[in-house]
Amino acid sequence: MRVMILTNCYAPNVGGVETHLSDLTAWLGSRPDLDVDVVTYQPLTTPVKAPAIEQHGRLRIYRIAWPGGGLFHKLESKPILQFIYLAPRLLLGGLFHVWFRARPDVINAHGLAAIWAAGWLRRLLGLPVLGCLHAVYAFPAGSKTAARMVQVAGGASRLLTLSDASVRQFVQYGLPAERVGRFTYWVDQTRFQPGDRAAARRELGWPPETCVCLFVGRLIAIKGARVVMELAETMPGHLFVIAGEGPLEAECRAAAARLPNLRFLGPIPNAELVKFYQAADIVLVPSQYEEGFGRVVCESLACGTPVVAANKAGLVEAVTGSPGRLAVPERGPFVEAIGELSGRLRSAPDLRAACRRFAEEHFGLRNAARIESELRAVSSRSVCG
Repeated sequence: MRVMILTNCYAPNVGGVETHLSDLTAWLGSRPDLDVDVVTYQPLTTPVKAPAIEQHGRLRIYRIAWPGGGLFHKLESKPILQFIYLAPRLLLGGLFHVWFRARPDVINAHGLAAIWAAGWLRRLLGLPVLGCLHAVYAFPAGSKTAARMVQVAGGASRLLTLSDASVRQFVQYGLPAERVGRFTYWVDQTRFQPGDRAAARRELGWPPETCVCLFVGRLIAIKGARVVMELAETMPGHLFVIAGEGPLEAECRAAAARLPNLRFLGPIPNAELVKFYQAADIVLVPSQYEEGFGRVVCESLACGTPVVAANKAGLVEAVTGSPGRLAVPERGPFVEAIGELSGRLRSAPDLRAACRRFAEEHFGLRNAARIESELRAVSSRSVCG
């Protein structure tokens, strides 16, 4: 079976979705009866250049040249313009791939723009489509935008979303419940695992006893980096570390130069994040929007490090039941949550082991097998039909 992954973002672009897609294509590419083609853009938000065509065994990646220059983030407040920026060219790239390279048995489209493009490939060429959404949206049921989103999502043979909150949202929008399912991120738990905290701190040059709170994410306002900077001002006895890149990078650098308990690291490749999770006491996810899930949560808990996360949408599902805490993503509630959790870390030495057990139970490879099963089912139904 040949699978085409259609997406506007893929490595070496940096982000949680990109890391998930790298994991997904690695899993699918390892299956003996699957060939995987990725059709995507050159990195749009990370200032790097990648090969136009890349092959790793049964996995092939085709990248479309397209202007980046921060346009993706600049258009985030204008969703219609962002959609126009992403979707039509992705459709043309998909058509070119099907006509001149290889016709897939099933398309796995990630994000609304890609699902829209794949929906047209389904209509024009009869190709089955499994759509995957990684976000929870802010548009109310009954609005014109919600109706348009259902129209776009309805172009997929079946839709998977990253949280129960998103499943409920699309059913409320009007998509039939039987056409919507759920998927969950996973992490390589042979790589993301607890380690020697003291050794990791020595390697990173972090103080051995200070409570260290780590933020990993894109440096855009909705991810909450400004909350971390406010926390550093409020809690001088803690060390706060920010890792990431984006429009707020200069602001983070200036805050780190001003505050002795704030360090800014810039972007850290996902493969190198393990030691940072291992060395941290707490990972912070103060998202200012309805986060789809939060891959950082999966990685941190797998390394035995508890999380304080915003009490929003998919983050609630990712953290509930773990030793972590949910809080309103503002300075005061996060100060309280950090204080409570740091106290538990001192009094309950098995807390880190409990984080790891939670990750093993919820974020293992069976989540990858679920997506593979859905792809095979969508393809099979098309053949039978």
